[in-house]
Amino acid sequence: MKNLSINDAFDQLLIVCDRFPASTNESTMVYNYNKLMNILQKKELFELIGNQDQIDAAHKLSAQFGDIAHDIVRGGPKGLTLDTYEALEKEIEDKLSGDPYIFSKQWGLSVKALYFYKKGDYKKAFDFSLECIILNEYLVREGLFTLLFRTAEQNKNIVRVFFRNGDWEKGASLAKDLLSYLFNGDKGGLYGKIFGEIAIWKEIPYVREGYAYECFRAIVSLMIHFEKRWEKKNVDVFSKIFSTLEFEMDTPDRQIISQWIFLFNLSREGKHVDFLREFILFMQDPLSRQYDILKISLFIEVRELLKTSHYLQSEALLHAINNYMEKELNVKEFLKKDISAINLVVLENATPVEAIQAL
Repeated sequence: MKNLSINDAFDQLLIVCDRFPASTNESTMVYNYNKLMNILQKKELFELIGNQDQIDAAHKLSAQFGDIAHDIVRGGPKGLTLDTYEALEKEIEDKLSGDPYIFSKQWGLSVKALYFYKKGDYKKAFDFSLECIILNEYLVREGLFTLLFRTAEQNKNIVRVFFRNGDWEKGASLAKDLLSYLFNGDKGGLYGKIFGEIAIWKEIPYVREGYAYECFRAIVSLMIHFEKRWEKKNVDVFSKIFSTLEFEMDTPDRQIISQWIFLFNLSREGKHVDFLREFILFMQDPLSRQYDILKISLFIEVRELLKTSHYLQSEALLHAINNYMEKELNVKEFLKKDISAINLVVLENATPVEAIQAL
């Protein structure tokens, strides 16, 4: 495929598009970072509190915030109240004290932020997310290092608050800083002083690495949904978040992510023939279904490039692309739900909750 014109590259893609292998159901990770986090958290809680009954009580009460979050997500902004939340908050105040109380309290604050987000009060959503970060910082310094990822999760939610409130460039800057922290340990502009302490970043590398991959995919989803929403304004979220993100490529997942960034940079730099050539090579690897969101984003980039071309068989190629995306990548489901709205850090046996509504 050397010395191709853009039309030659499209010809090659048309030939091979329906031959791209399907994604596999095998995970690239040999462990579930969230399960590992919960196992480690039990150990940390016992070392900190030393009373299993108090720990169980805190977990039981905290888990009820998940049900309230589900109700908020399903109920929509009309008619939402904090009655159930306030009753549970009162029960926590009556039954718990000290670190168990703070542990339960911080779970509730993120739900309160969700409530105000759904109501469209983004300032309050930001305020309660920040308060949640402050309580988590205290507990992390007390030895609950697993709550570092709750603190990171609140920063992800603040990213969405900024995007939803129209301050997308500020959100994109924070998203870039979050990813740079997870991959490299660089604090940037993250909310929370603990992100500046490299010793804390090094505490639980396996959980951090798994969460980093999940968070990366979530922010790619945010990019897709936001750029679709602001299509007429021609915003470029990729360049603001991902284009200069660098990290060591010392795991298979990091190599996949790095290759995705490389491909997008080729396209945004106008090297369209190189982009299409490398895209075809990238799609020869089936990859895990976990990375279908990356494939979808690349196909969307190809479709945008096709729109501005004078390729004579553009209709046939567009049909082949859409057919592959629908059959192999389940694109309608991905575009229906923004996975950046999912709570990526949950209590044991809890169902992940949509953290804040799709953009």
